[in-house]
Amino acid sequence: MTVKSTLTMKVVLILLAVFNNADFVTAWYDFVGFGACSTIHDVTEDHSYEMTWNGDTHFSGCRVSFHGYSDDLDKYKICIRATIWNVKDAGVTLKYYSGSSILSTYIQKTYTKYGGDPTFQWCSDQDDYVDIELSTGSLTSSNQGQITLDVTAVKTYTYYSYTGTIGGSVAGAVFFVVLCVIFGVVCRRRVYARSITTYGSPNQATTVITQSGSQQMGGFPNPGYPTGPASPPPYAPPPNTGYPAPQHGYSNQQQYPPPPYPQTNVGQPQYPTGGPTKY
Repeated sequence: MTVKSTLTMKVVLILLAVFNNADFVTAWYDFVGFGACSTIHDVTEDHSYEMTWNGDTHFSGCRVSFHGYSDDLDKYKICIRATIWNVKDAGVTLKYYSGSSILSTYIQKTYTKYGGDPTFQWCSDQDDYVDIELSTGSLTSSNQGQITLDVTAVKTYTYYSYTGTIGGSVAGAVFFVVLCVIFGVVCRRRVYARSITTYGSPNQATTVITQSGSQQMGGFPNPGYPTGPASPPPYAPPPNTGYPAPQHGYSNQQQYPPPPYPQTNVGQPQYPTGGPTKY
């Protein structure tokens, strides 16, 4: 794997991590006892509570309060379900209260050893406060059962949901485009590397057919000489005004006598053939 491929994979993993962290948040539980009556516990889809009674502790008149609330002004309804309901004493009573204010909650559900089944989930109205009260009465033994409740929230209203939808759509589109670009770059590099391997392999012979200059001019091929650029034309001799160019070698051309020499005594009579006359 090349360095560029490794870098591409790292970019993809980082984008996936950012995308996952933006859309998914790990939920967690807090543990609250039936005696925590002095605090209102905020509940969201990602923050739930678990309440447990082991049958030994005595409670009477203590209400544990819950409310669906988050910083982004979303609205929730509170839901309660018993995951463990094992009551052996008739004096044990579980009650649910709800209302629009912490000061005005009203009883909604009552469960005892002989009445009601809290293993079926019950939910309040939107944005209501919910109180849970466990009364043990007079216990006849040290172990009168076990109760475990899950308190969760269901979002019923999302503040600025339209803006969030647009932002999520834009982020998803950008993420898709980035993935397509990375995929295209990787595929193009693979095709380029494959073409280099195909044409540059030493195991494959490449035949190149060329045509010599003589063949292009209608002559015959000359395999003894490599094909190359044509040689430059020969230089012409410089002109020699008044005199013909010297001839190299012998030829059968007609020979001409040299020109006559000029006379030195121009205008004087010539001597006779026999010499000067004696007087």
